[in-house]
Amino acid sequence: MLLRLLSLIIIFSITAEAAVNETEYHKSEDFTDDVKILKRMLKEDPKDLVSLKRLLKIHFVEEDFRSSRRIASKYLSIKKDKEVAYIRIISLANNKMYKKALKEIDEFLNNYKISNREQRLIMLKMALYDKLKETKPLPINAKMINLSEEKILISFYHNGKEILGYDRKMGRYFSYSFSRGKIKLMDKEPDFLTGINAKELLFFSISIDGREALASIKRGENHAKVLMRQYSVHKKTWSQWLFISSMNPGDWNSYGNFTSDASSVIFSSDADKNNGLDIYSTTRGDDGQWSRPRKLANINTPIDEYSLFLHPDGETLYYSSNGMKGMGGFDIYGTRLIRKENEYLTTKSISIKSLNTYRNEHIPLLIARNGKMGFHNLSVANKNYIYRVKNLIVKPRPVSLLEGHVYDKETKEPVKGAEIRIMRIGGQELRGTIRTRTYADGFLGATLRQNSRYIVSISVMDYLYYRKNVNVKAGQKYLKRNFYLKKGRVTKGFSFVANNIYFDIGSAKLKENSYDEIHNIYNFLKRNPKVVIQISGYTDSTGSYEFNLRLSEQRANAIANYLKGKGISRERTHVKGFGYANQAASNLTEEGRKLNRRVEIKVIEVKK
Repeated sequence: MLLRLLSLIIIFSITAEAAVNETEYHKSEDFTDDVKILKRMLKEDPKDLVSLKRLLKIHFVEEDFRSSRRIASKYLSIKKDKEVAYIRIISLANNKMYKKALKEIDEFLNNYKISNREQRLIMLKMALYDKLKETKPLPINAKMINLSEEKILISFYHNGKEILGYDRKMGRYFSYSFSRGKIKLMDKEPDFLTGINAKELLFFSISIDGREALASIKRGENHAKVLMRQYSVHKKTWSQWLFISSMNPGDWNSYGNFTSDASSVIFSSDADKNNGLDIYSTTRGDDGQWSRPRKLANINTPIDEYSLFLHPDGETLYYSSNGMKGMGGFDIYGTRLIRKENEYLTTKSISIKSLNTYRNEHIPLLIARNGKMGFHNLSVANKNYIYRVKNLIVKPRPVSLLEGHVYDKETKEPVKGAEIRIMRIGGQELRGTIRTRTYADGFLGATLRQNSRYIVSISVMDYLYYRKNVNVKAGQKYLKRNFYLKKGRVTKGFSFVANNIYFDIGSAKLKENSYDEIHNIYNFLKRNPKVVIQISGYTDSTGSYEFNLRLSEQRANAIANYLKGKGISRERTHVKGFGYANQAASNLTEEGRKLNRRVEIKVIEVKK
């Protein structure tokens, strides 16, 4: 198993037999006194191997690679040691001495007995060194924030308006308002973090609605876990921290991020012992249970994918990896997260070159909700520097924060447990349909893409099915909406238009971006088990009347068949094609033709 620097200074993944047993970063004090004592001991006995190795590890942890290389050489001149030889190779690479590092990797493989897996990892590192052409000591196009070398960024909070961090010197949390550039030490921890030892906290994630929290904490050098808690509206308190097994499949589980609708959690884990750290997802079902963890497709390498930050747009993911071509060690990458049913994959990862150096960028890159500014810690010689970066290569989508409430139309009382589906009109988002529920106060929160139109569908027992369009303007940061539901059951004649169902031109084959809307129909039928519907297909006027009549019926059938595959009996779904009859708009414009190519759902019977 790989041991790692479970601190804010991670150099490279190191194999168990050749690992440096590093001091945890938060527990690390100033090493000055230790260094003085060790140097005095070595002056008396230059061949004191115990003191040499201790001094070597201190310099290595502090990223003083010149000293660690020099001391490793001295140690190896006295005695062979696999661990020390490995540290010397890493030190050479971090001093940009790649030819020597490559040569010593060959010698390392010849001189020391290692497992097949260790050899594979070392060969991968060798390939990395061979590809490195240019390095730089500090980030470019990034501005240092003068906060002091003792402050560590942890994550955003207050709806992304501020950053929470930890001051190692003061032993207290601090908040940083990046809009005003001001820092404030906190007398006590935020409510959502009560019960967590600040020295153990690696990262936290708050759901968009502010009602759920995740905390990633480390317990010792080789163990970390993700904990979860919920906020009670009635009690106005947070629950106890819960250990969810699906979020903790390995020994080291960390950087748990809620997706934008809190229906899933993305996290890093060493569950696969043959492939270091990988990025996983787990999804919450309708019953509240979390699915078994799955690896994200297209992102994981044979070495480590470590810290990660999922932007509130629900699509833009930043993470660090030492298994891809980069500057050496951990570098930061950006990618797009795609949801397919209850699984996730990613697009091509792109290196954030403005931040990556030959050092190790393993702490999350935190990106503000507006997507215009990022914040990042860089550790150099056991000192922490905070950088602000703009002009990101991988930019998030600009989003607006929806703050909504669902009420009973007559009593104006909040409706609890309403199932919400929010779908973008005219184009599917990579994150798919936003899925959430209302709390006891009827509250719902979500991020919506700016300059977009959405359909909000609401289902809850004893209320009529509800659908409403919501428009989000460009530049709109906040959106407040109330939704009023009418008591009663669905009756014969109730109907709605299913907007986002698409087919190939002249075909009845459903396009993949239709499934979210069809799921809304499925959800409606599931909520109303005695309802029988008619699925009516319509086309525009392109083509002959007979062709469009036949095509519209075939498309309605395709929807009914899909629903059958989801468990809805065909006895509950009648189909009818109307071709280009009953036009909803003019066929003279493309916009009008788009409106005419529609599917309508109508209740034709409610069984007793």
